[in-house]
Amino acid sequence: RLAPTIQSTLAAAVDSLLGEVARVVGGRMAEVQLEMESRERENESLRLRLEISEGELETLRECLSSAQRFIDQLPFPGGGGQATHVSTGPLPSPGVASQDC
Repeated sequence: RLAPTIQSTLAAAVDSLLGEVARVVGGRMAEVQLEMESRERENESLRLRLEISEGELETLRECLSSAQRFIDQLPFPGGGGQATHVSTGPLPSPGVASQDC
């Protein structure tokens, strides 16, 4: 007679315990999901910033290369040109790429 009562009491206790565990785990899972979504948005933002920075770096490298080519063509010591005199007129155009720099 006592066994069915104990069994039903234990079953109710186990059900209650499992319900509480499911509630706690479910709440924590929701928090983790929100945190993961937040980090994914942050990662995407950082990826975009990195792509922009890499593009800017490439542009700067091209500008520096163009400027170096321009300097190498100048007719003075330090420049690569072999001119016999220094012109007082306008400097030659360094090219489209360096004009954008």
